[in-house]
Amino acid sequence: METLLVFKNEESHEFWKINVLKNKYTISFGKVGATGAVKMKEFGSSEMCLKEAYKLIRAKIKMGYQPAGFSGQIIKENPMTREGFWKLIDQVKKNGYDLDEQMEMLIEQLAKKPIKEIVRFDSIFNDYY
Repeated sequence: METLLVFKNEESHEFWKINVLKNKYTISFGKVGATGAVKMKEFGSSEMCLKEAYKLIRAKIKMGYQPAGFSGQIIKENPMTREGFWKLIDQVKKNGYDLDEQMEMLIEQLAKKPIKEIVRFDSIFNDYY
């Protein structure tokens, strides 16, 4: 389940997006047109996660946020994909001699990326793990 909400008044134009996958949700929020910040939370069950997600959605709507049907032009999309994840892994495997060196290289590469990409990398990693 994914829900995108926007808020606009004279002083601000913001987005808030929640994406629920099994027992975890990821929330992206910030100014329209930016990548924004990301928060993730994991629950003991998918039912608990959905219940909390719906509670957060209702709270945002009470604050004046409105549903937005299309995320283009609202959120600057995150380029970290599963393909990008594996490309990064392959890159450090090729260039690192041993596991420790590969881990150092991976950390260096991730440290250069925006926080949203790092969080997405972590989410992809946890899905595979």
